[in-house]
Amino acid sequence: MAEYRRRRFLGWALVSLGIAVVAQHLPSHWGPFTVISRGWDELAVGYLMAGLLAIAGTIVLSRV
Repeated sequence: MAEYRRRRFLGWALVSLGIAVVAQHLPSHWGPFTVISRGWDELAVGYLMAGLLAIAGTIVLSRV
């Protein structure tokens, strides 16, 4: 049971991190809000990274 809880926590943490990346990434394209330069933003925390985090989280959550 403890392993299940740990895996569930990790899965939701990954999904949440993916959502946070998207939440940061969208406003940086819409306006002047930037955390890091545009080039590094695209390379480090772009939509691809958000998608990978969300996919990894759902894979962890789907394991029985």
